[in-house]
Amino acid sequence: MPATVAIVVTHDGQKHLARCLPDLLAQSLPFAAVLVVDNGSADGTPAWLGEQFPAIELLRLDVNRGFSGGVNHGLRRVLRENRYDYVALINNDVALEPGWHAKARRALLADPRLGSCATCLLRADQPELVDSAGITWIGPGRADNYLSGRTAPPPDEPPRELFGACAAAALYRTELFARVGMFDELLFAYQEDVDLSLRARAAGWRCVFAPAARGLHTGHGSNRPFPAGGTWADYYNARNRLAVLVASLPAAEWREHWRTILATEAQTLLAGFRERRAAAVLAGFSRGLLRMPGLLLRRCRVTQG
Repeated sequence: MPATVAIVVTHDGQKHLARCLPDLLAQSLPFAAVLVVDNGSADGTPAWLGEQFPAIELLRLDVNRGFSGGVNHGLRRVLRENRYDYVALINNDVALEPGWHAKARRALLADPRLGSCATCLLRADQPELVDSAGITWIGPGRADNYLSGRTAPPPDEPPRELFGACAAAALYRTELFARVGMFDELLFAYQEDVDLSLRARAAGWRCVFAPAARGLHTGHGSNRPFPAGGTWADYYNARNRLAVLVASLPAAEWREHWRTILATEAQTLLAGFRERRAAAVLAGFSRGLLRMPGLLLRRCRVTQG
């Protein structure tokens, strides 16, 4: 049987793991292994994990390297061992239904060109509504969570192609990471799955959405307030959106829609002021602009390569 490994990244998230991990171990189609990557937690997670879940392997990092760095640490182990055909990425604040793995893998196996499977994450506090069902484009250069805030589709709806998978709960072919590369660690957190989706599609991989593969998402389990207004999620989203646009958005889309893309980013910046998130959004936007030369250089190298 093809084997799947599940990777969970955590940072001071013991309370979330207490709900997440039992669901991973109770899948109707069991995972071959579960890896927890601990991003330098100070809440006693490593010792607690050893006591409560001795069968789960712990990979420890001394410092918080974010979602991207944590996942990549686990992926390097997976790629080096070369024992797993599929990789499930699950946020520590996600609780999966027992059939999640079986249903996601069935959808992914339908076509060898499918490199990832997006699944239906419902809001933990409003389980009739979708939190994210993958990644879709809502305008030029503008990605968003598919079906977010809408009533969940019937679980018996057939799978359908989608732009990309939300990495909070997604299943990937291991081969995709071997060929396309892992997550961009410079992004740290947020937008990294958008960047991966762009690179994967450019390499010919496709994504499928499986409505029947479901879980509950608490949301922003690792988010923190940003000094002087907003949250760190606002900061990283503003910074990383620019990085993804510059480094990975196809040149054809830039040529056709550059005015709209720049106008949309300006509107997002203004919205941060209206919604009292100005400090976080402005700081992230400014940091993104400072990193622009390096991003442009990297894009040129990738294009020439």
